[in-house]
Amino acid sequence: MYDGNANTEQVPTRKHVINCLIGLLLEYNPYEKVALLHSDTADCAQVLLQEIRDILPDGEILLAQINPVLGVHIGSEKVSFVDISKR
Repeated sequence: MYDGNANTEQVPTRKHVINCLIGLLLEYNPYEKVALLHSDTADCAQVLLQEIRDILPDGEILLAQINPVLGVHIGSEKVSFVDISKR
């Protein structure tokens, strides 16, 4: 959600997912805090974390699994991020 507007995208491959999320992270940079969320895709979230570490704020980046209540609605093998923007 950005300025009250929810944003979702569905992309076909893992490579596209990572590229899409990197683009979004660059677009909304700078951040105060960032968390990466995944639904049964910890490996993909780790790859994303390594790719974006340079643009993220210093300090701990939370890497968490989406809970089953949300997971049942969005499905497995999803990765996303949430942030608190400095803007």
